[in-house]
Amino acid sequence: MDPKVDIVKRSFDKDVRKRGILNTSAREPCECGMYEYYSQKCGCLYKSVFLKCGKTVSEKTGNPILCQAGRGRNVKVESAVVPFRCASCRIGYANGAVAYY
Repeated sequence: MDPKVDIVKRSFDKDVRKRGILNTSAREPCECGMYEYYSQKCGCLYKSVFLKCGKTVSEKTGNPILCQAGRGRNVKVESAVVPFRCASCRIGYANGAVAYY
């Protein structure tokens, strides 16, 4: 495994803030988007986490929401992996399925 890749087991909401990537192609650049963490064991998508930069706020709730540039933006987190199988592979593995990785 690449020594520059971190292992993330929990606290994804906190971790994603460290990994924000500026969307420079947007009219107003920000880090908003859905960041995707992948399993080290099976290679599948393990968890998706929304990162909201805080520049855009909901008029109804006052909470941060995704900026226009972040809507529909998926970012594969390449600097971290999760040391567990995804939910589908855990179920298959528990039912005796054999995985060839």
